[in-house]
Amino acid sequence: MTVNSTSETMLVQMALVLFPVFLFLSAIVLFVFRRSGERIANTQLVLLSACSTIFALFLVYTGLKYQPLFTIKWFDFGKPILFTFGLDFQGSLMLVLVAFITLLVIFYSTAYMKGEQGYSRYFASLFVFAASMIGIVLSFNLLLTFVFWELVGFCSYLLINFWYKKPSANQAARKAFIANRIGDLGFMMGLGLLYAEYGTLEINEIAIAIKGGQLNETRLFWAGLGIFMGCVGKSAQFPLLVWLPDAMQAPTPVSALLHAATMVAAGVFLLARILPILSPDVLTVMAYVGAITSVVGAFSAASQTDIKKILAYSTVSQLGYMVAALGTHSYFAPLFHLFTHAMFKACLFLCAGSIIHAMAHLKNHTKLDFDPQDIRLMGGLRKRMPLTFVAFMLAAFASAGIPMSAGFLSKDEILAAVCSWAAIQENPIHFVLPVLIFSTSLMTAFYTGRMFFLVFFGGFRLGKFYHELKGFSSYLHEAPKPMLIACLVLTPFCLFILFSVNPIDPDMSWLTHYLKQPHSVFASESMFQSRLIHKQEELHYWVISFSVVVLSIGFGLAYVLYGIKTRFKKEFISHPANTEMGLLTSISYNGLYLNKLYELILIKPFEQLSFVLAKFDRKTIDASIDKSVMLFVTFSHCAAWFDKFIVDGFVSLLIWAIEFSGRQLKVIQNGKVQSYLLLAFCSLVAIVIWAFI
Repeated sequence: MTVNSTSETMLVQMALVLFPVFLFLSAIVLFVFRRSGERIANTQLVLLSACSTIFALFLVYTGLKYQPLFTIKWFDFGKPILFTFGLDFQGSLMLVLVAFITLLVIFYSTAYMKGEQGYSRYFASLFVFAASMIGIVLSFNLLLTFVFWELVGFCSYLLINFWYKKPSANQAARKAFIANRIGDLGFMMGLGLLYAEYGTLEINEIAIAIKGGQLNETRLFWAGLGIFMGCVGKSAQFPLLVWLPDAMQAPTPVSALLHAATMVAAGVFLLARILPILSPDVLTVMAYVGAITSVVGAFSAASQTDIKKILAYSTVSQLGYMVAALGTHSYFAPLFHLFTHAMFKACLFLCAGSIIHAMAHLKNHTKLDFDPQDIRLMGGLRKRMPLTFVAFMLAAFASAGIPMSAGFLSKDEILAAVCSWAAIQENPIHFVLPVLIFSTSLMTAFYTGRMFFLVFFGGFRLGKFYHELKGFSSYLHEAPKPMLIACLVLTPFCLFILFSVNPIDPDMSWLTHYLKQPHSVFASESMFQSRLIHKQEELHYWVISFSVVVLSIGFGLAYVLYGIKTRFKKEFISHPANTEMGLLTSISYNGLYLNKLYELILIKPFEQLSFVLAKFDRKTIDASIDKSVMLFVTFSHCAAWFDKFIVDGFVSLLIWAIEFSGRQLKVIQNGKVQSYLLLAFCSLVAIVIWAFI
């Protein structure tokens, strides 16, 4: 290990290595004591997560002071394999984000998961996930990053399948695992191409070699595209986005941590880290894939009835924003939005968990059969859950990018970056990109308003369908204190004031200045980036103005279609059993039928091929083997008969002849000399006769 001369730097380096190790050990402790009571487990959880958060803050404070990047030699087979481990400005943000959200989710889960089987197993999986995610943040070697990348995917599989007795959870976990493995196949191919070209997988060394002119554009394009394919799977980008909505089978706190705030953001974070080694063509592909993903996610969210699926498709759409911005050479806007999105989306998921908890509480007491996640059955919950209503409202406004919210700052920075990139391109076809992004912004405002009005306004519509609910509405109340506190702690992070003193200027944000520190890999600007930033400054207020108009149209449409009806006509929603939909609504509800399309073009042909191969195996291979076995058995029977009646018969006959001869010769063995002389004389006579004959 190479270290600096100061003992302080050495201490920080040791702490960086020990941090994920500490979390892994925490998971082992929880698993070993998994049979202990919930109170003991809760004490362990609070202590471990609090220590982790304090540890993360210490690392950020000291790590940014010393900027520790150090190398560990893993093994040597003629050429040493080195791993660079450390902390930079972008990594420090992600480190604090993972530790902070994990702390809140664990605190929330102590109440949400109370009484569940596998209580400690659930939290042990969360700690393993946190350790793996921090490993991605601290790694500057793509091979080591890939190791932690796979661990994150494995933890996601375990947590999605936490209720493993549910077939839907099993299917969702398998889908997530397969979709991520498809992406990771491209990741591995990209790593192979990079190593073949540069002889190393150290990000900084590859970036320096590219900057020095050592590049094969074709190989670099395919390598970058392969790594991006891995990020497409992890961050649920088109066309591998189908696993994320189904992953909502996991407990809601898992959705808040893995599938909104941290795990799905890992792909965006990795793309930001390796941005200096991605070719312009790969960035263009990223921009359009991200834009298409954002549109598909927002369009699919517009007609969902499950509150968690709305938030899942919203996450897909927001991740598309970030990837599109990265593809337009914008370094700060996507990282800024990654941070704000993690806060407001985690808050939305935790608030949704509180609402589902209340609805499930009502369901358990009424013994009625209804879906506690169906927003069509809710309504009027602002009166029953006022604190949850306030937290959800602020987080929803941030998600839609309403002015005065944190989401407005970061999202409009992305919009300005995309518009600026299209404006300085020579080909006007690239103006398709801002059109897609602004369309997403409009749909985001619409589905956010729709969800908001249906959940919190009007009367409690479930009572219209189940008259047995009279007197049971009192079961709808605020969630237990740990769940409520976790939601309220995240609420201030949905406001602009914690990020910038100016509610419409993200350049005044401390986060932007933090990312532009001199030691940041993104601090230096190329000529193209300088033009992009200059154009962005020109278009900034025009983009903001148009964005506000688009948001107003989206929210206005949601209010006309849902807000007014929930206010003046409380019973406008049809019975839950009524699933009739128009064509456009059906396409949106089924996510553009991507699942059915994949089933038609991939799963069904694969199944048919499997059936054909199974039939071939059964009718041809198995039949041939069976006939060969029958022939061998027949031959064995013949060999057994020959052995029994011929070989054994001959041996038995020989034995009988020897025994018979022995018995006959025994007669003459009487001990009398006369008998022996007579036998000798007879033998002599016989020999003489034989000789003459």
